[in-house]
Amino acid sequence: MVHVQEAHGSQAGVDKFCALLKRKFWIEHSFLPTAVGGILSLVSKTWVRNRSSISFAALAQGRVGRLSVLGERSQHISWNVHNYGITRDVLAGICTTLNSDVEMGHNDPLKFCVTLTGISTFLPLCRNGFPTLTPCMLTP
Repeated sequence: MVHVQEAHGSQAGVDKFCALLKRKFWIEHSFLPTAVGGILSLVSKTWVRNRSSISFAALAQGRVGRLSVLGERSQHISWNVHNYGITRDVLAGICTTLNSDVEMGHNDPLKFCVTLTGISTFLPLCRNGFPTLTPCMLTP
């Protein structure tokens, strides 16, 4: 799984310039109407063979994406965050969803894996700086 920020593109650009990548990766994206921002998420077709196992939501167009890969016994949720230019109201909704994902991962780490990539300057606004994102050791 790879996340890209500042992709500055469109669906036509993905079709044209990522044609070879599309052979080996499922590609999800969200772009802004102007030539700023934009995010891409690529998932290896070797890792995830069935496209229906992937869901993608742009929680802030061109800025924040939530990619979920559902397996037989587990789920990987990966966030691509470029939070520049997001209003406080939109950010509050993003934090609510992210808090929920982190809580699932905290409660059942063998079933839910949650990763956050990108610019995370908004974390202090969510759940007191996200204490659950600090490194810790899990013992079986």
